Amino acid sequence: MAQWILTYIFQYTQHIPREVVVAIIAALPLTEQRVAIPVAVLGFGLPPVFSTLIALFGSLVSILFLFSFFPLLIRLVERLFPPFHRLLEHHLRDLVHRHQKSFDRYGALFLFCFVAIPLPGFGVWTGIPLAILFGMKPRVSIPTVIAGTLFSGLVVFLIVQG
Repeated sequence: MAQWILTYIFQYTQHIPREVVVAIIAALPLTEQRVAIPVAVLGFGLPPVFSTLIALFGSLVSILFLFSFFPLLIRLVERLFPPFHRLLEHHLRDLVHRHQKSFDRYGALFLFCFVAIPLPGFGVWTGIPLAILFGMKPRVSIPTVIAGTLFSGLVVFLIVQG
């Protein structure tokens, strides 16, 4: 599977600068830095530190995008797909109700740890919506997510370095 994905990336991005491809991969929801850094270093042959910085930039762009557009996206789903929105709202309300005490107690530390784990289902694309749903203020949640993103990038960098 990984070989097929790499072949696809190399085949369809030949005319795009490698650095831009790495930043885009890092900004995407399922891939983020955990895929962007290995593709940059092992696939494109870019220097590891440079690759990590480019991937970090891509992740930071997705942080700004999510904070700006997540509430708008929820309203759009509410208007265009009401049954799905009701199901989503019920699930999110239940999630917030079950974990509110823990989140109130550990808030920023919980968010940092959540974003810092370089595995699918964790990271910026899940951490930002969680911060918004739990009502974290942007002045706390944005630096926390950035710190978690830096830590995650460092972990992936160290793994790629061997």
